[in-house]
Amino acid sequence: MSQALPGVALSDQTGNQFQLDLNYRGFIASPVIGTPQGLAVYQNGVRINEVFGDIVNWDFIPQNAINNLTLYPSNPVFGLNAIGGALSFDMKNGFTYHGVETELNGGSFGRVGTSVQAGGQVGNFSGYIAADAIDDAGWRLDSASSVRRVYTDLGAQGDNNTEFHITFTGADNTFGAAAATPVQLLDQNWSSIYTVPQTTHNQLAFLTASASWKPTDTWTYQAVTYYRHFDQAHVDGNGTNADNTPGCLTGSPSDPLCFDNPNGTTSPLVTTTGQNVPNSGALGFPNVLGEIDRTWTTTDSFGGSVQAASSERVFDHDNNFTVGLSVDRGLVQFSTTSELGTVNPNTYPFVIGSGLFIDQPSSAGIGGVAPVGLGATTLYTGLYATDTFDLTRRLSLTAGARYNIAQINLTDELGNDSELNGNDTFAHFNPMIGATYKITPNLTLYGDYAISNRAPTPLELECSDPSRPCLIDNALVGDPPLQQVVTYTYEGGLRGQFDLAGGHANWSVGAYRALNTNDIIDVLTPQSVAIGREFFQNAGDTLRQGIEANASYKWDRFNIYANYTTVDATFLSSLLLPSTVNASGTQNIVPGDHLTGIPDFRFKLGGEYQITAPWKFGADLDVVGSQWLVGDESNQLPQVPAYWVVNLHSSYKISDNIEVFGLIRNLFNQHYYTYGLLTDVTEFGYLNLADDRTFLPGMPFAAYVGVKGTLPTDGSAFAAFTSRPTITKASPAGIASVDWTGVYLGVNAGYSFGGSDWSDSVTGTSSGNFGTSGFAFGGTLGANYQTGWLVFGVEADGDWTDASGFGTFTSASLCAGGCLTGNSWLATVRGRAGYAFDRFLVYGTGGAAFGNVQASFSNDPVSNAVEAGWTVGTGVEVALNRNWSAKAEYLFVDLGNGSCTTACAIANANGPSLIPDVAVKFDESIVRAGVNYRFTF
Repeated sequence: MSQALPGVALSDQTGNQFQLDLNYRGFIASPVIGTPQGLAVYQNGVRINEVFGDIVNWDFIPQNAINNLTLYPSNPVFGLNAIGGALSFDMKNGFTYHGVETELNGGSFGRVGTSVQAGGQVGNFSGYIAADAIDDAGWRLDSASSVRRVYTDLGAQGDNNTEFHITFTGADNTFGAAAATPVQLLDQNWSSIYTVPQTTHNQLAFLTASASWKPTDTWTYQAVTYYRHFDQAHVDGNGTNADNTPGCLTGSPSDPLCFDNPNGTTSPLVTTTGQNVPNSGALGFPNVLGEIDRTWTTTDSFGGSVQAASSERVFDHDNNFTVGLSVDRGLVQFSTTSELGTVNPNTYPFVIGSGLFIDQPSSAGIGGVAPVGLGATTLYTGLYATDTFDLTRRLSLTAGARYNIAQINLTDELGNDSELNGNDTFAHFNPMIGATYKITPNLTLYGDYAISNRAPTPLELECSDPSRPCLIDNALVGDPPLQQVVTYTYEGGLRGQFDLAGGHANWSVGAYRALNTNDIIDVLTPQSVAIGREFFQNAGDTLRQGIEANASYKWDRFNIYANYTTVDATFLSSLLLPSTVNASGTQNIVPGDHLTGIPDFRFKLGGEYQITAPWKFGADLDVVGSQWLVGDESNQLPQVPAYWVVNLHSSYKISDNIEVFGLIRNLFNQHYYTYGLLTDVTEFGYLNLADDRTFLPGMPFAAYVGVKGTLPTDGSAFAAFTSRPTITKASPAGIASVDWTGVYLGVNAGYSFGGSDWSDSVTGTSSGNFGTSGFAFGGTLGANYQTGWLVFGVEADGDWTDASGFGTFTSASLCAGGCLTGNSWLATVRGRAGYAFDRFLVYGTGGAAFGNVQASFSNDPVSNAVEAGWTVGTGVEVALNRNWSAKAEYLFVDLGNGSCTTACAIANANGPSLIPDVAVKFDESIVRAGVNYRFTF
């Protein structure tokens, strides 16, 4: 993607190669919460920017399942957040991919990966599945990653050119994000880090259903609906405003621990249980204090779109018209805690938690580290139309528009900060117009003008008060209103193609200008006043402009490309912002100052040569220009230097079905910085740091090798999968064409969501119910007996699961700092009764359930109890042939109370645990699919 698309570059703010940012024309689509997003991303027609911060989790998309991708420059048709453009992924399905492919790879820094994809069709039905698993130890300390992804597609074609697809994307990924490191530490050790833990756990369940209908040669109707569940748990070791300087409050040796407020005053440090912490023991002077900030984000989003397209000629001219409507609903639960800890020289860089949680409620200039429970609901509605009319054989005109309405409701779920409550509505009408003119058959002139808008995200709305900056993404405060961003984009250029020396060349050159009004920026506050705190604000007008040039050439065994892009990103308004680079605490931004974190140019050059029929070799050169450090908006400090990297790749086909390949990154082992920002580095005095610049170092030399195998698609085993779709008429309903009698074995996989209820041993009252979710995978053993159209059976299964959930509640102080529930395995023994018709079996099921309940207070589950319960559900199973069948199933599982003792104790700074143990109730709904093999005797 970064090679083929001019102006596109991949970088990172996390120090982890699986959590990359995509940059285009100075706009970004990033997985980092708090990054102002400027690109809309679609998968199979569904916008996948997450609800809470519009972030894009690229780690959720299995790369081997991508069929094609398209980059669209600023176009309002793509809805909210498309101010810089839109990227659309179309995934593979069984109609477009036939065969089976497996891959195994590994290499530097403990990388081991495997993937598989398989697809095909039987008549007018198709199926496709892709899955991969990657483990990587990381090249920096404590930066290991684990990636698990799956994508499936079931499709059907019918009469009248109809097509229907159900897809599922699931992921369970864990990342060690090492983040930026002070430059003085990097000078000592290129792989060094600043503080840990720094981990992110992402989970996804994404279900879509889409249909298309083409009743005539010129009219097409399309519809898509979806449900998306996203969970993220983030752990971040940091410095702290907690203070154990003796006498920090009144000067008395008996003073408890203090909390240094952003306004320069000092308060007694208070925990979530209402206690002051004595300045003694593990937290007392001279120990060095830190904190572990944790966030949990749970998002459920659903919605859909309908669209009609016509290619009917108008006034005997070619014309393409599209009109559509989209509605997207989002529900968010966001929770945070901050655990007091230590980061002493003998444990550095690890922050060691104490079990005590800070509760310093935010007010103007005071506090701002306290548990947060935010509920957000969003409703985005868009109505759009676009038309391309061929005025002449050479001149085509395009016009379109979209009307966006964004409604955002915010609720304080803990009841301790009413200023979190809010109700905002943003609306805007966005037109566009463009034209293309064929000067010659091989030379085209193009140009367009578009207006697009971006509404503030719930995160930005809840962290926009300069007097109460947030510890993003850990703490939120109330919000003065933000205005939406409106972008006016002009672009134009030439593109062409020609034959040269027996080969074929394509080229393009153009210019763009994107003016953002009321742009939203992320502002760092002075490290001398509020360590690590930020807020969002409208920054007036900003401008991104530049040129793009691209060329490619194919000849015989050569394939060469080159592209060059410049980005001149500047402020157009005068601003007074907090400063991290001078003693006054402020910086004056004047028109012409450059936006931070945006490289000023990118140059890519590469090619591939087919040495022999089975052997290919390629090389790529990436040159990235300089950028200003984040936090230095007035451009006072030296820039992050430009850098260049050379990568190599090669592949060799041992046979038609086996291929080996290799990849080298950073061939010359260049030391370079991909990103830079300013951070207070004086909080850990024993490090003797004085330079506030922190950088993300680039990956050093790395080498990877792998082998890829494909199964032939022309043998009898795959004859059914290689045939083109055929239209067949279903058997009359009520005729059982399959005998379901027999013993069967199978596998199943799916997603669970439910709730957990905690009751404490002191008061006996419940803390409330909070959501749980996770994946399940396992095996099935069963037997059926069929009489007429009725089918009876028994079934047992055992699944590995990673269902878990987190909640913060105030009842009896239980869960004030957070409660975590998990379930690592689940087994059921059930009866089944169903009705069979044609190839389908619809059934109900119920029986006993067994599983373990894991629970803890605040973090890692360590207390376990095996519990018995019950389950009930329903499902549908379809016979693929005499022996194979596939099923989709829903189960509700209720497990009894599990006990949680030491791990769930509420810490007490002055004595024994306040609550020694709790009872945890666990229930979940499971949606899963499976494949069974039925033995016939």
